[in-house]
Amino acid sequence: MNDIYPHNRFSDSFERRLFTKVNVNLKKNEKLLLACSGGPDSTSLLLAMSRIWSNLNIKVAYFNHGTRSKLEHEKEFVFLKKICNILNIEIFKGNNINTKLKKSENFLRISRYDWLRKICSEQGINYLLTAHNLNDQAETLIFRLTRGTSLEGIKSMQIISKLSENHKNNIFLKKDIILFRPLLDVPRWEIEKYLKTLNIDAINDPSNTDNAYSRNYIRQKIIPGLEKINPKAIESIARFAEIANQDNDTLHILAKKFYKKIVVEKRTSVEIDISKLSKLSNSMISRVIILGCHYLKIEINSDQIEHLRVLKDKKDSIYKLSKAEATISKSVITIKQLI
Repeated sequence: MNDIYPHNRFSDSFERRLFTKVNVNLKKNEKLLLACSGGPDSTSLLLAMSRIWSNLNIKVAYFNHGTRSKLEHEKEFVFLKKICNILNIEIFKGNNINTKLKKSENFLRISRYDWLRKICSEQGINYLLTAHNLNDQAETLIFRLTRGTSLEGIKSMQIISKLSENHKNNIFLKKDIILFRPLLDVPRWEIEKYLKTLNIDAINDPSNTDNAYSRNYIRQKIIPGLEKINPKAIESIARFAEIANQDNDTLHILAKKFYKKIVVEKRTSVEIDISKLSKLSNSMISRVIILGCHYLKIEINSDQIEHLRVLKDKKDSIYKLSKAEATISKSVITIKQLI
């Protein structure tokens, strides 16, 4: 490795803390794919990882979403490629093929992760690293609360999780890809300071200042307002998300115990005992219904769950779901796949 970037007290401290997290979660000589955009967060991750991990086991992936000009995307890729050439790290470039379609933030995210999974599979890589940080954690919680969500929805991102748990299109997966976010507990100001100490000017995506995007509005307007109330608002919000995650996990374990007692699983349906279900709290009823739908690989939203909770007391009812239907008899709710 030809590291031309300066070392200093802050950069050394930043890299030591990163090494501690990486060393705990990864085996020595594990192959890694780093998702990089050329922005401050992912550039910091790339440079820091290059100093604490063998560059022979690091590859970089850049994805062009097709939302901006070809010149802007090329500028980002050239910036990253220059760093990768200095560090002797291979870089891959992907393009969103559906550039003419109107794209939501969720669509773009799914497209990116589909491609990243494909690269991992082709290269025999088990770990995908992203540069999500503490600010991202807080912004995600605010975004979900504003849009409307459940306790399941407001739980925090995890430093380690299976990519297949977050994204459903697994057409490229031969096995689970592990999503590793080593900067998740690092605030954005530390990441930006790390780059500054290395004399690096990363490329800021102009679309990040476009408040037409919900997350940008949260970042540019909502978060600064909250920090006027509490300068450590980011830390407080992220901590709440982690607490919600712990509580949700406990409730999920409890719901699975009830589920086993009152639900009969069949090949294309589940049967839920109404008398036993009715003895549970509304929260547990919802979770049991969700578990049944997950078994059948059926998507269900909060409104549909509420309808089923109400309909459990109305005999001889039928309720349509996405590619499924629920039939309520005198003693059983039957949720069945429709082929």
